[in-house]
Amino acid sequence: MGDWSIAFLERLYDLFRAAGVQEKRGKSHGVASRHSSADASEAKHFMSLLKQCLFQVFSSMDDKNFELALRCVENFLISETLPMAVKYASILCEAVCAARMHQDNGNHSPGLISLLPQLAKDLRNKSTGTILYRLRCIGGAVRQAGKDVAKYKKELFAVLEFALGDND
Repeated sequence: MGDWSIAFLERLYDLFRAAGVQEKRGKSHGVASRHSSADASEAKHFMSLLKQCLFQVFSSMDDKNFELALRCVENFLISETLPMAVKYASILCEAVCAARMHQDNGNHSPGLISLLPQLAKDLRNKSTGTILYRLRCIGGAVRQAGKDVAKYKKELFAVLEFALGDND
């Protein structure tokens, strides 16, 4: 699975980079709202498909290929901030950080163990856009991570305190 999974992720990154403003359903009526409603519906279906696909890809990887894919995701998230694709990046984090079966002690999240310290590192010196992007990624990362979230209680509280602080 390794050879094509990295190429698949690279193609997804290209889609993320090309993402425009995501449509939302409005409450207005008329011809224009039907077009917007269709665009919003298409975006919603794409996100649902993306989520299911990523969960299937990451959950079916063996440990070796998962490590390669995790490094690829980590490099992408740390090197680029794509505000227009923040929902997609959050879904990517949710999928890569979802709890995996471990031979010795049940579920664990190697994705969370790797990504959380990187996403939370040095937030004070980042732009507001990058901070918001990383917070959404962290939100996705913890959503399905299982019991490993408890190991990062201190770090998560620090991120929350920073985000809710009186700065900007």
